[in-house]
Amino acid sequence: MDASTLLLTHALLSSAAAVVMVVVLRTRRTYPGFGFWTAGIACLALGAALLVPGVLPPSWASRVGRNALLIGGHLLLLRGMLVFRGGRVGPGLEAGVALLFLVPFGYLSLDAGNLAGRIELYCLCSASLNVATVVVTLRRRPPHFGSNDWLLALWLLLFAAITLVRAAQELADISTAFESLQGFGSVYALAQILSVQLVTLTLISINSQRIEWDHRASAADLQAREQQLRLMGDNLPAGFIYRYTLAGGHRRFESVSSGLTRTLGLAPADVMRHAGPMFAMLAPASLERYLADEAHSAAALTDFHASLGFQLPAGRVCWLELRSHPQRRPDGSTYWDGVALDVTEAMADRARVARQAGLYRCLSQCNAAVARCVDPKALFDAVCEAIIDAAGMRLAWVGLADAHGRLQLQAQAGRPADLPLRLQRSGPPAPGQPATPDEQALRSGEPVWCQDFGRDPATQAWQALAPDAGLQALAALPVRRSGQVVGSLSIGAGEPQAFDPQTQRLLIDLAANISFALDNVDREAARLQAQQALDAHRQQLEDTVTRRTAQLADARERAESASLAKSAFLANMSHEIRTPLNAMIGMAYLIRREELSPRQADRLSKLEVAARHLLEVLNAVLDLSKIEAGKMTLERVPLRVESTVANVLSMLGERAEARQLQLHSEVGPMPRDLLGDPTRLQQALLNYANNAIKFTEHGGVTLRAHVLDEDAHSAALRFEVEDTGIGIDPEVMPRLFEAFEQADRSSTRSAAGTGLGLAITRKLARLMGGDAGASSRPGEGSSFWFTVRLPRAPAAADAPQARSGEPAEDALRRRHAGARILVAEDNPVNAEVAQALLEEVGLVADLAGDGLAAVDKALKGGHRLVLMDMQMPRLDGLDACRAIRQHRPSSALPVIAMTANAFAEDRARCQAAGMDDFLSKPVDPAALYRLLLHWLDRQAGAAG
Repeated sequence: MDASTLLLTHALLSSAAAVVMVVVLRTRRTYPGFGFWTAGIACLALGAALLVPGVLPPSWASRVGRNALLIGGHLLLLRGMLVFRGGRVGPGLEAGVALLFLVPFGYLSLDAGNLAGRIELYCLCSASLNVATVVVTLRRRPPHFGSNDWLLALWLLLFAAITLVRAAQELADISTAFESLQGFGSVYALAQILSVQLVTLTLISINSQRIEWDHRASAADLQAREQQLRLMGDNLPAGFIYRYTLAGGHRRFESVSSGLTRTLGLAPADVMRHAGPMFAMLAPASLERYLADEAHSAAALTDFHASLGFQLPAGRVCWLELRSHPQRRPDGSTYWDGVALDVTEAMADRARVARQAGLYRCLSQCNAAVARCVDPKALFDAVCEAIIDAAGMRLAWVGLADAHGRLQLQAQAGRPADLPLRLQRSGPPAPGQPATPDEQALRSGEPVWCQDFGRDPATQAWQALAPDAGLQALAALPVRRSGQVVGSLSIGAGEPQAFDPQTQRLLIDLAANISFALDNVDREAARLQAQQALDAHRQQLEDTVTRRTAQLADARERAESASLAKSAFLANMSHEIRTPLNAMIGMAYLIRREELSPRQADRLSKLEVAARHLLEVLNAVLDLSKIEAGKMTLERVPLRVESTVANVLSMLGERAEARQLQLHSEVGPMPRDLLGDPTRLQQALLNYANNAIKFTEHGGVTLRAHVLDEDAHSAALRFEVEDTGIGIDPEVMPRLFEAFEQADRSSTRSAAGTGLGLAITRKLARLMGGDAGASSRPGEGSSFWFTVRLPRAPAAADAPQARSGEPAEDALRRRHAGARILVAEDNPVNAEVAQALLEEVGLVADLAGDGLAAVDKALKGGHRLVLMDMQMPRLDGLDACRAIRQHRPSSALPVIAMTANAFAEDRARCQAAGMDDFLSKPVDPAALYRLLLHWLDRQAGAAG
């Protein structure tokens, strides 16, 4: 056999060995070191192939690469052996071995010039590596070192000896080439080439035995563990272990220990066949909570922990604490290995401890209430709430005996809330009827304990009254005051036998504390009375003055704050009501100018009356607020009393005629030079006259005015409104002029009203230096009067001039038709009303929905006048007017406020911002036309 054939055979067998290792030793778990061995054999196969002549051209690079593959393959085999034996290769050892083989192997290979020399050198270094492998293997021998391991070691030792002998023969002339491998050299070379395959097959054999031994050991260990686990589960004194599986929505127990029978009375085999009976022992709420926790544990693979109460057939509840750990199988199912411990006694102990802790906490809270008690009712409320919240009872109530010895409910807490009232007797018990527990406690002065509410004879009287109360036990304890039993404390529990001896002692202490608190209240009341008497004698004037000063300052501050808040509220209310009211009245005005049927006109009249009534109510509230705040200012202009009375008659004529009443006036001689506020004077008369018409069914109403006295500077006048109505009861008269008071408060009264008119009239009269009053006879009529003192005008004062007879509407159409008016209004309906009113008299309306748009349009020019709302988005009317005034003066472009902000301070703010006039909403069309005519005429005159 020539060298080329041997080398090719070596390469093919090494490749086959690598393939076998990949197929047989597939995972590193079953065969540690498999990766190193496979890579080492592959490197040796490739290195052997490169030894064949003609594969690579002879060069220094080819020799280095070939030698590196051969050295690396042996190093990988060594590393795989160490890993397989369980050893570790340190970096020093690995570097030393590499250096040991790299230097001589590289030098000798480069020095050898023929194939035979390369083969000899390869065999020499390979044998050295095998010797090192055997040494390491023997030093890493594990406890279960098998016979095949010794076979491998002996084979490697024998092969190393042959290699050393051959090397000794060749060392004399290492560079001598031989042309054929015959005899001992041929056998040596063949053995060397087959060494890798033999090592591989030996390792596979060792691994097979190792795997079989490991499987046997694992099976035995698993069986022992299962047996141990089964014994542990069976020996659990209270509980069981289990494996529970959830697959495709189906739940089953794969295994359950025998403790299940002792705990829940179920056979493990039955539960493993069908888990339904076990789940049926859970309450619906507990089952729902369990399924939710199970779903969460399965989804997140988090530990499952729950405490569940299982209802046993005997009526007892068994509490199990379940703890398990989930794992996912390859098929997607989830299983839990866990333990279930019977914690029924622990739960009972915890409940007992919690109940006792709750009772002590209740007693502590009640003691705190006793310590701060100044009012028995507050004490009773606190005690009942503490019994429910802290002690965990179902119901608690306190009853005190009245003068007839019947218990009257004072305080209660818990559910059902109406039960204490249902349990009260309306009178004394009938002959032979047993006393209730609280009555027994009241009479005997001893506690009454009913441990079974449904069967105890003491609760017989209550069982029929409260069959659905849910009470299982009840206690009634006497409550004393100054040593006498004055009532009882009743406590209901939701479970039978709830009042054990310790609980009874604590509740008796609680009742004693209540009695102590009541005595303290009495003693404290007596002490406070004596202390107050003592303090009254020792009070110093300086302390009184200081206290009163502080009180007055605080009261003034609160009053000012309240006044500011009230003013802000009224202003906002006025704005919010006037805005839609403006749309209602404006639209009604526009609709009335159209052609309407009688029915439509009648309905429109009713709408207008309702809207104006709402406006009157709003104005009355605002007037009263202004008067009370001291912000009502009266005009001082020339006035004619005769004209004022005539105006009132004209305004009320239709109402009186509709009710078939006669209106009369009696006005005596009046001075011609009086000054005053005709609007407020007319308002006072209207308030009286409106009431007179409202409460008069037959007859009439008479308005009178005459002078009481006069001098050179003033005159005192008396105004009176007399009717033939229903009259007023004498007991109502003292409060008749108070705000929001009405003679008839019943829900069936025939006339509605706010109760502000008379109060406003009296306040207006007093503002004008007079007073107001009334007299009445029920069934005959009433007489309401007020007096005023008005100043007289100087002799040079001009009498009020009569207005032009031409209506403002006609004047606007004739003199200013086509004039463009800018309307700044953010409310679409009010903007539509304003546009319609302007177009009605021939004016052109240009609408702007906010302040910025109004400024932009005003500065572009072309407008004769601006109607400006105060509250608008983006920029309010005040800032918009200021921006306009920076470029356009009043003479060039008048700005009139048309706003729902109707207070005097709103008018002042508008004037300060540069507005020329003020018109409050809801807008009176006639007033709007007069104002427009005034400013358009004035502007036209200035331009001319």
